[in-house]
Amino acid sequence: RHTPAGRLDLAHAFLREVLLEGLDATQRRGWHQRWAEHLRRRDDDAVLLAEQSLAAAEGAGAREDLLAAAEQLFARWQYAGAARFFQAAVDRMAPEDPARLEVYPRLARAWREAHDAPALERVCRDWVETAELLGDLAARSTALSKLASALRERGQGAQAQRLAREAIELAEQADDPRAAALANKVLASILWAGWEHSSALAPFERALHLAEQTGDQRELAYSLQDVALPYAITGRSAAAIEASRKAQKLFQQLGDRVWELLARTNETLVYTRLGDLQAARQLSESMIEELSDVPGIPVELAMENLVFLLNRMGLYERTLELGQRLIEHAAIVGRHGPRIAALLAMGEALIRLGDTRSAREHHRLARDLAEALGEERQLLFAELAIAADLRRSRRIEQARRRAEQVREQARPIDARRQLILASIELARLARLAGEPSRSLALLDDADNQLFQSGEDGPALRAQLLFERARGWKELGQEGLLLACAEEGAGLASRHGPVEIEVRLLALAAEVYESQGQSQRAAQHLTRAAQTLRELAGEIHDESRRALFLSDPERSAILLRADRLEPIGSGADSTSTLARLYEVCEEITRGGQLEDLLERVVALAVESCGAERGLLLLRDEGTKELTLAAGCDLDGGRGEGLEFSQSVQARVEQEGAVLIADVRSDPDLGRVPSVSALGIRSLMGVALRMEGRDLGTLYVDSRANRTLFSSQDLRLLQALADQAAVALAYGRLVGKVAQQRDAHYKAAARTYRFGNLVSLSKSMRRVFELLEKAADTDVPVIVLGESGTGKEVISRAMHFASRRREKVFLSENCAAIPETLLESILFGHVRGAFTGADRDRPGLFELANGGTLLLDEVGEMSPGLQAKLLRVLQEKEFRPLGSDRVVATDVRIIAATHQDLGARVAEGSFRQDLYFRLNGVTIQLPPLRNRREDIPLLVRHFLEREAAAARRPVPRMTAAVMRLLCSHDWPGNIRELENTVRRLLLVSEDDLIGTDALATDPHFALSPSAATSRDIGSGGFKASPADPEEKQRLEEALEQAGGNRGRAAALLGISRATLYRRLRRFGIGRN
Repeated sequence: RHTPAGRLDLAHAFLREVLLEGLDATQRRGWHQRWAEHLRRRDDDAVLLAEQSLAAAEGAGAREDLLAAAEQLFARWQYAGAARFFQAAVDRMAPEDPARLEVYPRLARAWREAHDAPALERVCRDWVETAELLGDLAARSTALSKLASALRERGQGAQAQRLAREAIELAEQADDPRAAALANKVLASILWAGWEHSSALAPFERALHLAEQTGDQRELAYSLQDVALPYAITGRSAAAIEASRKAQKLFQQLGDRVWELLARTNETLVYTRLGDLQAARQLSESMIEELSDVPGIPVELAMENLVFLLNRMGLYERTLELGQRLIEHAAIVGRHGPRIAALLAMGEALIRLGDTRSAREHHRLARDLAEALGEERQLLFAELAIAADLRRSRRIEQARRRAEQVREQARPIDARRQLILASIELARLARLAGEPSRSLALLDDADNQLFQSGEDGPALRAQLLFERARGWKELGQEGLLLACAEEGAGLASRHGPVEIEVRLLALAAEVYESQGQSQRAAQHLTRAAQTLRELAGEIHDESRRALFLSDPERSAILLRADRLEPIGSGADSTSTLARLYEVCEEITRGGQLEDLLERVVALAVESCGAERGLLLLRDEGTKELTLAAGCDLDGGRGEGLEFSQSVQARVEQEGAVLIADVRSDPDLGRVPSVSALGIRSLMGVALRMEGRDLGTLYVDSRANRTLFSSQDLRLLQALADQAAVALAYGRLVGKVAQQRDAHYKAAARTYRFGNLVSLSKSMRRVFELLEKAADTDVPVIVLGESGTGKEVISRAMHFASRRREKVFLSENCAAIPETLLESILFGHVRGAFTGADRDRPGLFELANGGTLLLDEVGEMSPGLQAKLLRVLQEKEFRPLGSDRVVATDVRIIAATHQDLGARVAEGSFRQDLYFRLNGVTIQLPPLRNRREDIPLLVRHFLEREAAAARRPVPRMTAAVMRLLCSHDWPGNIRELENTVRRLLLVSEDDLIGTDALATDPHFALSPSAATSRDIGSGGFKASPADPEEKQRLEEALEQAGGNRGRAAALLGISRATLYRRLRRFGIGRN
């Protein structure tokens, strides 16, 4: 028959549901059994057949049906559903049936992939018992190995180790090399996770030897890959390289290109261990680029290693880019540990870039994700990051409590690295609290934990030595400070973190300066400053670079490197550095621009011994110079102070001008503005940022004042650099404020209800009706085509009502069989039906006091309609299998795309239920009837998806927006949302053009529009048919000196786009 929705349905479906409702349990099982037999004859859907077999309570005869359904769900990555059918098949086997041993491995794998640790442990224990009952030593060994692995992941290391050793003994008794290899591998992993690295090597090597005995080349390759990792991390570099390359060769012979590349991961760890971070980075990047486009590949370990490596190297923007890629990749493959690691690495990079607010958000996200997934060790890392955030915000006591808690939680699970980091954090906090002796004691504790170093042991030790050097500084022990600083800087220069190296060099330079060893101090400071400038050069975003350079500690290091002698003829050097440090801090806090510029000028006058100073800024529009700040020794603020145009011209031309004695420069001495004021000495420095001329900082003195020197000019240059940073930052903040105000003004013209906005008059009428209906208990029917936002509207109505403090629940009545839907709505008690192993409350009970949305209510069976009507009338119900009456106070919102009035007329929907539900009817217009909302919705989806992807919101060309607005959108807002998400995914730059729509069949474009567009100011074409593209790529690489990041910037494209095009043309493979 044809349904009112225009779909085909079995003519007897309605009758079947009514008949089954009236039958007792035995009769119902009989009919389910007949239906299962019918499906077997048709060779229909295995899952549907298995469901009927379960409902019919079939016994051993249903085993094959259940196993087939389980394998079908397993292939669809629906692991929890697969596990349910695997378990049902096992339950239908006798305890002594050997077939159980064939099912248990698949059942255990399903629960592992479903991340259900308790269920995995239970299955492994059943597996062990069955193998013991059957006397199968090899199977029992394998089951014990799997159980030990499950217990290790749950933090029960001691018990896991005992079971793994028992599994080894059983495998040896059974003389089964495969089972023995697995047991040894599991034992090695347990020991490794407990930081017993030396002890773990023996079982790793034993597993390798056993794999060789099996003759299985793939298993041998995996074992070589496994043993290469501990070799690399424990310093056996030659053995690690040999094992890794043997594994690569075997995978090559097996034709497995993917694992051949993944085997290189251990080589990157060798290079990292040896201190060749650049080689490790290059190898990792090439491997990831080759594997990133291959679906289903476990490349996330290599990506995770590279993210942390980039952080150590100080490549913070690259860390953010790769971290976002890792999050997206790990989410797709369902591996959540790397997502947590990426969030933590990105948070650290954001801190280094000065964006502490975003860093805190990343750390909280990491903590929440680790907590939700039960990732205990990752949770400790996240808690440590949050403790550091609290320390940076000066909430010392809260930070201390959190770090102490991490240390206590790390001990019982032997989380050694977390324990070390917690001790280092507590040492920092003790030093800040004025307890340097306690700080050093905590660092001694951390040092004791480093006796077994992991792959980042040297890097951890460098951090520890940095904190120890600062502790000795507090106690005035210069000799011990210098020893720690030199050793730590040496470690950090090879292993990272690079910023620890910079700060240790600066600490050592302080000691050398105090000892009068100016040459050695200069060497250390020059090296530190050069490293900071190189790191800044890798930051392409101007605002991020400005924040990076304006960090107080970095600015002080750069200034000290520029002035290796006492700072000037005026102020005391210590006082000047302290004042400059304050200015840098004020810039990072976003202080008032005018006040900052005034302070820079005042500091220039005081530090250089000048009589007056001026700061002139160039207007961005007119390009004219105007006085922005000034001061003189009489207390004036610069109003009316004259300035020589001739000096300004020389500053613009030369960048910096020093006239120590005007009398020695006859041309300048004859300038009226100079001679009239009796100026004896003057200096001027250009303010520049990214090659743009922003203005000039100028100071002078008259005949009776000190003459300026080259040291004074270097100081003025440093101050000019800070003024340029403050100006760039202030203008950036101003632009953001203007854009925000414009956005608010535009939003003020829209119609609103809660957090919903619209420009459409038809939606305004909907909002008006929602406002009237929201704060009442009148039932509501929401009508609208699929995808028009019926659930979103229902949620908005709930949160605008007086029930907002209670829960909002929803259920799709069309997606669930009637018997299951009844249980979901009303709940059931234990034993109400097969599989009801405990009491479960229904939605009417859970939503008590709140709102319940029944989506597609028109699809509800007549039997359930009657029960729903009773609940609406009596406001009470009985759970399935129970005599207990439960009272409920729930507001009902019904949503449907059907005409319920027509369903009533044809007799498929109860008229009395329709009257009960139809208190207020809200008709949602389709998107094609509210096209004026499309730009607003597109912008909303772009901002949301870009924020989730941690990337800037791209702009959209007018041509694309016109195409979107002209489309009819049969799938309504849901289709538009998916289209915007797809456009954001395929767009590579900050502009979405018509080429992004080329792959969408709904938006057919001409070949030229679909394959070509201008990128960047150079007019670079992305068309694969462009014969000049290869030449442009090669020219850009040549101009950039082989630096791919700079080449991408020259072409105006992202690095990822550049890498793809280089691969396409085979450029730079050697």
